[in-house]
Amino acid sequence: MLDLSKIALDVKNAAEISGTATKTAGPILKALYPEMKDNEEAREFFIRAIEEDDSFSITEKTLMISERKKLMRELKNKISVAALADKLLEKDNGINVQEVINNDLEWFDRFFDQAKYVSGFERQVSWSCILAQKISGEKEVPLVVIRILAEISKEQAEAFALVCSQTVIVTIYDSDGHVKKTDEMIVVPYMDNSKKNIVSFEMLNELERIGLINFSSLTGYTYRVGEDACTYSYEYYNKILGNIKCRDNTISAGTVFLTDAGYCLEKIVKKQPIEEYLENVRDYLMVKNCVTGTLEIKAIKP
Repeated sequence: MLDLSKIALDVKNAAEISGTATKTAGPILKALYPEMKDNEEAREFFIRAIEEDDSFSITEKTLMISERKKLMRELKNKISVAALADKLLEKDNGINVQEVINNDLEWFDRFFDQAKYVSGFERQVSWSCILAQKISGEKEVPLVVIRILAEISKEQAEAFALVCSQTVIVTIYDSDGHVKKTDEMIVVPYMDNSKKNIVSFEMLNELERIGLINFSSLTGYTYRVGEDACTYSYEYYNKILGNIKCRDNTISAGTVFLTDAGYCLEKIVKKQPIEEYLENVRDYLMVKNCVTGTLEIKAIKP
């Protein structure tokens, strides 16, 4: 099973893996390019193929060979991304990489068509995680994810990380106080004109525009939980906001929920605790009339 929550690939590791990969092609590249050669053999194969092709003039052949630096740079980027994904998948011996790629060749063609421009090791790690998700088959990765990866700005990526960092453990109780269900959920307590908003209105709209989230600043979102649900709680790191009464058999889910593309990228985001986050959630619940009465935040004893 691919566990992206425990990725240990930092920039240094990525550079080391990439350097090794330029010498020997891994399983993913060999599946994509069966005729791929290694090192000097690849260079000689490339030049010989041009020399032997009579459909090009001498001038055209000279230009093609002189353009090899750009081509090799793009190939190196592809190799690095593929090698990092190979590293993530190395324990999943049961995966037939060739079969997976053949079953959705369009997706992989589009992915590597964009991956050739990804030169920074930090970005290559992100791209490799998505590639590993796709090959592992644990979750469908829509084509739109490739576009988002290619277009997302640093500021948008940082804002999305803040959205994902607002992940709570929600526990639902029945009238006898018995646990009905426990799950993780992103709760973004956005309020108009509030100075406590963790991500701005403009940036949330940007994330919605590029296809990572759905954003409802006015009414927010709710989840239906069943008629026997009575109360629920939000746990966030070492604190809990509890005894929140269900309203019309629903619980509040804040103002954001992720798209399918958002869920794919959420798996590779590094989450950080946000100061006074639960206090913001409590204020949101009170202002939006989601609950009545007093809500208390308690520390969780170790």
